[in-house]
Amino acid sequence: MSEHGATVITRDFGKADREHARKLATLIGELEAHQDDVLKNPGKYLKEASDRMLELLTQVRAAQDALLEVVSWKFDDGAELHTMEVVTVDKRRWDRMQRATDLLEAIKT
Repeated sequence: MSEHGATVITRDFGKADREHARKLATLIGELEAHQDDVLKNPGKYLKEASDRMLELLTQVRAAQDALLEVVSWKFDDGAELHTMEVVTVDKRRWDRMQRATDLLEAIKT
């Protein structure tokens, strides 16, 4: 309620719906224009896709190298046994880690 005891009721008479419809029509028009451009100039989009795939492949290889480095890590010959920590892991988790290690080793070869 306002100071004078009157309540203001706002009505948009469908304005929000019309704005949403207009925005949807604009987006559909942009989508159609993009589809037309893809059909007219496929080489540009194929090049972009190829570049992106190469980038992703490079990232995957870097991740594989990092994982293989961790998997192939061994103690130095000078490491002493008493410096190792004992970690308790449940059997199911240990089996999953072993499978992951086996998969990484298979990738390595």
